[in-house]
Amino acid sequence: MMTAAQAVALLVANMQSDKTTRIVDTTGLLSRETTGDEFASRVNEAVRRIDNAGLAGATVVFAIPPSTAALAHLCALMSLGCHVVLVDLREPPSVIASRLKGVTPDALLTTRKLAFASTPVVRLLLRPLVRVPPLRAFTPRLMTAQRRPGPFSPLPVVDSGAPALTMFTSGTTALPKAAHHSQKTLGAMLEAVVELLGDGTSEIIYSDQFHSLLPSLAAGAQCIVGKPDEPPRQVANLLSNRHVTTWFTTPPTLRTTLTHVQTDALRRIVVGSAPVTRSLARMVSKALPEVELLAVYAMTEAVPVAVATLSEILAYDGPGTMAGRITDGLELSFGEEEEIILRGARVARRLDSTSDAVHTGDRGHMLPTGQLVLEGRLKAMILSDARNIYPELYEPAFSELEGVREAALVGVPDDFGDEGLWLVATPEPGYDQDRLREALIASEPGRHLPLAGVMFAPLPHSGRSRKLDRSQLPNIVMGRQGTEQ
Repeated sequence: MMTAAQAVALLVANMQSDKTTRIVDTTGLLSRETTGDEFASRVNEAVRRIDNAGLAGATVVFAIPPSTAALAHLCALMSLGCHVVLVDLREPPSVIASRLKGVTPDALLTTRKLAFASTPVVRLLLRPLVRVPPLRAFTPRLMTAQRRPGPFSPLPVVDSGAPALTMFTSGTTALPKAAHHSQKTLGAMLEAVVELLGDGTSEIIYSDQFHSLLPSLAAGAQCIVGKPDEPPRQVANLLSNRHVTTWFTTPPTLRTTLTHVQTDALRRIVVGSAPVTRSLARMVSKALPEVELLAVYAMTEAVPVAVATLSEILAYDGPGTMAGRITDGLELSFGEEEEIILRGARVARRLDSTSDAVHTGDRGHMLPTGQLVLEGRLKAMILSDARNIYPELYEPAFSELEGVREAALVGVPDDFGDEGLWLVATPEPGYDQDRLREALIASEPGRHLPLAGVMFAPLPHSGRSRKLDRSQLPNIVMGRQGTEQ
């Protein structure tokens, strides 16, 4: 099995003589098409630049939204055997700081716009001595601590156990959590997704996520790179105008976009980030009866874990949500309270752990047919608008605002596997609630969260320690929805 570095280097090598359009970038003001050989040239240029900076095999914080340039630089870093740490600079600085406590980066790779907009974050990420090589405008900017240039090999021999990719999934300011992929596990994961896609030489794939774009290129497909948070009607137009055959999406985006989709080219929808409920499956079956749907149960630590078809989801009428059959190469077991535990060649370890077993935090059970059924979460995570939101990460900042005694985030489930995100706060006596609501929404965490609304009520506590009773929070919101926003 190839390492991730070898897999990406082979992908780029195979594209060097490809004159067909392989990437259509729709993230800018104008769509830009890139052929395979042009993309390979961009990757090789980035490889030379990064290698000349002495960063082969280094730990690099990668903070660039999906685009052709981002894909080229990501491929360059991976082929050089770098340890890539994915970070979103749009997150609050306190969140970024907590997530990087366990990482010592040598460099930050980002865009000019994000670098200038995130100066406090840049200072936080980087070590005191920083130089900025002059690069062309609008290409990712490389900011690196002073290092001595090292050797470069076009096809590096990389230790299969060396770190390859770190993706943050959850955590608090005290204990950040992340999936920490080695060259071996990331290489195996890329191979598994390519196998899921099959022969992609006749496919046109639309996605706005790196984890589906890179395997799609490796499968031989043409990739349409979309903007994250693209309006539903615009997504539907791109699917039609670009004759997309496979669409990678999430349940919330699928639900809001479905009524706008009008195309005969679409053959397959691959849905991840959350379970596909029977309600959403029925909507898809009614709106697009000729389209195949694959619901992929996956997590940052392992992709894919299980896959369910539309017919399997519709046929299951028991409790929980159908996740489908476990994919090859994974070992699944159940711990306390039916928690799903994963092991396997493509399972990443947690950044704060040396164990090869990942406790997923998801509950579930196996049917006699060999299919996995999901039964919800063990820990307090809210899945809203395809984002994993951990309340403890944001609640302290809300509670520190003037006029707030305490605050808590709560998810209210809908019929489609998503949750509306509400903020429930207990105000100090006599404090103006209208002013307080405005302050909460305008606060740093409020600006970064997809809040459905703000509600004022006493928070429930239980037990000898009088801990917050999160199980009662949804009842508070559902009982008072419509009276407060």
